[in-house]
Amino acid sequence: MNSVLRLEGIRKRFGAVPVLAGIDIDVREGEFATFMGPSGCGKTTLLRIIGGFVTPDSGVVYLDGRNANAIPPFARDTAMVFQNGALFPHLSVAENIAFGLRVRRLPDRRVRDRVRELLALVQLEGTEDRAIDRLSGGQQQRVALARAFSLEPRVLLLDEPHSSLDANLRLSMREELRRLQRRLGLTTILVTHDQHEAMSVSDRIFVLNEGRIQQEGSPIDIYESPANAFVAQFVGAMNFLPGTIRAFDATSGCYRIETALGPLAVRGASDAFAPGAAVTVGVRPEAIRIGGEELRSEPNTVAGRVEIAMYTGARIEYAVLAGAERLAVFVANPGRGRPHDGAVWLALPLEALVLAGRTS
Repeated sequence: MNSVLRLEGIRKRFGAVPVLAGIDIDVREGEFATFMGPSGCGKTTLLRIIGGFVTPDSGVVYLDGRNANAIPPFARDTAMVFQNGALFPHLSVAENIAFGLRVRRLPDRRVRDRVRELLALVQLEGTEDRAIDRLSGGQQQRVALARAFSLEPRVLLLDEPHSSLDANLRLSMREELRRLQRRLGLTTILVTHDQHEAMSVSDRIFVLNEGRIQQEGSPIDIYESPANAFVAQFVGAMNFLPGTIRAFDATSGCYRIETALGPLAVRGASDAFAPGAAVTVGVRPEAIRIGGEELRSEPNTVAGRVEIAMYTGARIEYAVLAGAERLAVFVANPGRGRPHDGAVWLALPLEALVLAGRTS
């Protein structure tokens, strides 16, 4: 598949503060790519460099193989949707959508036809003459998307477009955005710190921290096989247990790891860690089973005591004290059963993450 966008060696500082420390990325035709990371990681600066709003200190932005560094934002084949939509409050819905088309001096009839097409696309027929402040937050975001679509950009840039919406509306707008992106086959780049948003809409995720790409891959790759402790903790919840490798059993394919919870068996692909190596075992909260005596005889079972049980509807989130370790345990779809309380047994999975070194 052809590369629409390529970034080579992008670096940026603001004063003495390094923001981007050498970014190399390829985004393919029709791909939905997401830059995700904590505040200050450089993801928004990177998006603005792609759009031409910020100039890199070094490196090149290629659009369709053409060096775009010297091309101003209005002349780039990109369109950006900002956090607040950046709509013109004094213009109607139709006038907002038509703005870019009129700047390009398209004939009035073509503008009217195009606005009508876009209103149908974002399911806002009949709102042409409505003032922007008469629309809901979700409707305003649809207008912002329609205005971006009007220019038929090669790359659509989204700067946390749903951050100001409430939770239910964010969910519906994510679904709408993914539907439109697939229908149009539009190459799209989203910036977000919301892991749920990134996981649900992306073909590929780039996880950034301190101006560097920590990992890139599909949502499944990022979640199931995090490259390091930062990615493991940032994308989803993770329990970290410091440990020491005691042995590798080639027959079972498991490491024997000594931890504060006692010895654990953890399946690994090879004997990459030598006996005595310091490691960190990462276990997802939803991978831990919680129960009573029926779990006691299973592998990797430890005794614990429930400190907190929080019912959230879709799951119960436990904080369980096991020895000196406090473990998060998530139980999905709890139904009407009573949450566990007091003394419990925890069964840790054989499939877990093993990272070199100790994680603070």
